[in-house]
Amino acid sequence: MGLDGLAGRLRERLDLLAGGRRTGAARHRTLRAVVDWSHEQLTAEDARLFRRLAVFPGAFSLEQVEAVCVDVPPSSAAVAGVVRLVEQSLVQAGDGRFWLLETLRTYAQEQLAAAGEERVIRGRHAHDTAARLAELARAMWTPAEPSAVAATSRLLADLQVAWDHAVEHDRALAVGLAGDDYDYAYGRQRLDLLAWGRRVAEWDVAHPCRPRALAAASAAAWAGGRLAEADEHAAAGVAAAEPDPPAGARGLTQRGNIAMFQGRVDDALAYFRAGGELHRAAGEEGRALADEVSVAQTLVYAGRAAEAREFLDDILARSSRAPSPSLLSWSHYIVGEAFTDTDVERALAAYATAIAHAGEADCRLFETLARASSVALACRSGAPAATLDRFDQLFAQQEQVGNELVELWLLRFLVVLLERLNAADDAMVLAGALLTVQDRYPSFGPYASPIESAVERLRARRGATATDEALRRGARLTPTETVAHARRAIRAARSAIPH
Repeated sequence: MGLDGLAGRLRERLDLLAGGRRTGAARHRTLRAVVDWSHEQLTAEDARLFRRLAVFPGAFSLEQVEAVCVDVPPSSAAVAGVVRLVEQSLVQAGDGRFWLLETLRTYAQEQLAAAGEERVIRGRHAHDTAARLAELARAMWTPAEPSAVAATSRLLADLQVAWDHAVEHDRALAVGLAGDDYDYAYGRQRLDLLAWGRRVAEWDVAHPCRPRALAAASAAAWAGGRLAEADEHAAAGVAAAEPDPPAGARGLTQRGNIAMFQGRVDDALAYFRAGGELHRAAGEEGRALADEVSVAQTLVYAGRAAEAREFLDDILARSSRAPSPSLLSWSHYIVGEAFTDTDVERALAAYATAIAHAGEADCRLFETLARASSVALACRSGAPAATLDRFDQLFAQQEQVGNELVELWLLRFLVVLLERLNAADDAMVLAGALLTVQDRYPSFGPYASPIESAVERLRARRGATATDEALRRGARLTPTETVAHARRAIRAARSAIPH
């Protein structure tokens, strides 16, 4: 067939390997015949269990089997059935987890559909997955966060299948999923999961999780530079919580973020303080402390760092009494921001601590921010070669995450560094790309772009004609092309530095 022909037929994998040795038994001549023969050896009970296991898209636990695949307790029969299926090589096992090979899952799915059980069993799976997510969501921003994050990561394939089923058959369940995945998705920068909130925003479905789902929609929107849309979703989330105001706390936090991005200091402070009060009223002390840290962040970015430094040590002390890695990472990151202009060594140490805590719970958002701020500080005081290497690593990480706002922030620092290193043409091209979208990224505090002053220095050095031509080239770049140009510029500037 050739590779292309084979790839094109993989959807028909059960019937693909036809033919075989003419002298072989009939059951060996096609893959389907092999599986048919094995399946025919099963008891009716084991055959039913085998086909129901098709609802699990990846590895699963015995607890999931008991919750999804058993009609009537006791569920010990299901455990024994899984053991028998493992013994017959129809189910794989390892490290306390079980899974079906893809070919066998395809066969089991066919059997499940033929038995008329597919929608019922997929519904059970979706509800069980949603219940597990809701339980894990309660552990975010608590000392149990690392294990909750790891468990949620293992559940991701199930979550996607549950979401697809719920969107089609049970929108209320879908709203619950979109709301309960907020804290995991936000910290891990899973923009695909946050985008579930944007889908929910289109529906008129009442649900206790709707306010959090709309907060997720807000986070997904501002990650793409759509600040007005983000604020609309966040405000809608707060409004949706009217019967239960604490449910709107995350919406208030997002409104605070957007107000801070836009330089509306008083609004941001009010939103963060109100969000902290509601999180505390809901018994979410970790989230409440995070909002207090955001108050300090707003003050720092408003040029009031001394005011923020007065209470940051108290927040650090209280955070350490009920530590969650994300909370500690966020707290130390803002300590770094508060001291970046007055105590470089303390700021760098705070960033390093923030990065370490973020790694304990795979908190990619705070890790990226801390690494970016550390690199930005190195722009002013560090070795240029090492700084360029770290920039390249950050862009590589961000390409996987896809947060456009953070990419634009990194580009702002890179333009300044390239200008310092006399990489004038690349600096001007990237400045042109940034100036074209300057209404889509923060213009507040360290986010405030020094691009205009860098352009003026370049114009004085290179002349108006060359500068304007480079700016026009940059303005024509797409976001993807801009990042690609930035990474090429980093490598070129790096190679120009004497060893």
